[in-house]
Amino acid sequence: MIKYYNTFAEIPEAYGNTLPYRYLLIYSMSSRRAGMTDRIFPSIDWDQVTEFRCFDETGELHGFSTPEHICAVEITEEEEKNFGDLITRDYSLILEPEGEPADTLVVRRNINYDEDGQGCIVSSRCYKFKQGGNKPAQKGED
Repeated sequence: MIKYYNTFAEIPEAYGNTLPYRYLLIYSMSSRRAGMTDRIFPSIDWDQVTEFRCFDETGELHGFSTPEHICAVEITEEEEKNFGDLITRDYSLILEPEGEPADTLVVRRNINYDEDGQGCIVSSRCYKFKQGGNKPAQKGED
């Protein structure tokens, strides 16, 4: 469900002046940050934010802007059960997360199928950070 706001700062206000999940990726006009929500949240300049994803294994809150609104979409683990099959994919991080030793972002994708059995991604969300997910192959490994 999409909720609409006038500013990014109104989103954490709706959650009791916090963000509801353990990890945070945040994009602003001058920087990108990743890491533990409790470590990053106190220093966010909400006037500079362009997009954020607050997430953990139980769900994700994605804040983004459109030409007309600031929007937030929350997907919970419970809601994902209605989407179909789940797959995960690891992505190497360019940023080093603050307060969390990690080199990989795990993304969860939900797959549904049409009447011919053709699968398509119906949603995608950040799932967690982890360490050691994208090690280069060593000699003799496939």
